[in-house]
Amino acid sequence: MPSITPLRALLIDSNSVDRNRLARSLRDDRVCVEECVSIAESQKALRSDGFSFAAVEMQLVDGHGLGLVRLLERRVPPLPTVVVTGYPSVATAIASMRLGVLDYLVKPVQGRDVIAAALRQEAAHLPEPSYREARIATLEWVEWEHINRAVAKCGGNISRAARLLGMYRQSLQRKLWKRPLSADRCQDDQELRGAGADQALLAGGRNTRR
Repeated sequence: MPSITPLRALLIDSNSVDRNRLARSLRDDRVCVEECVSIAESQKALRSDGFSFAAVEMQLVDGHGLGLVRLLERRVPPLPTVVVTGYPSVATAIASMRLGVLDYLVKPVQGRDVIAAALRQEAAHLPEPSYREARIATLEWVEWEHINRAVAKCGGNISRAARLLGMYRQSLQRKLWKRPLSADRCQDDQELRGAGADQALLAGGRNTRR
């Protein structure tokens, strides 16, 4: 019988706990894994060929995952890429898909979830991937994204944003105080502009407290 070439994955994640867990899960499914903690480290690894796919986190110690996704998609041939992130947002999900990633998975995931996404298949011996449920946004998340866009569209003006959303100013303030916008979202938006995402989807990164 002809020998089967094993899959070889490039895993880029600055979170050592998450990276080690996913790498171990992939190896349990007989995938050879090369682990990297940064964009710079992954570029060194990419000097060698033979990777079957890459799994990329959005938040990395030396930059944003979208920048790395662009590099991987520009390779000749492009390296099949799956986003595996603990920092999900609607905006980065859309931008990633537009850049050509095979799937956008939200942690926690198993190695078989990533394999199924990378190969664009669900092998008969693999159970239904858990990422299908994980990718469904909650109502709270969708509402938060909508509020982010409205506040940014109004230049951070809470009164204008409240009128646009059809709610009382005090109600909007309470929602913002309960869950303020983070610096991570600011970084997301800067990267998304470089990725060419719609301006309406890049609105979430400003600090709205006044």
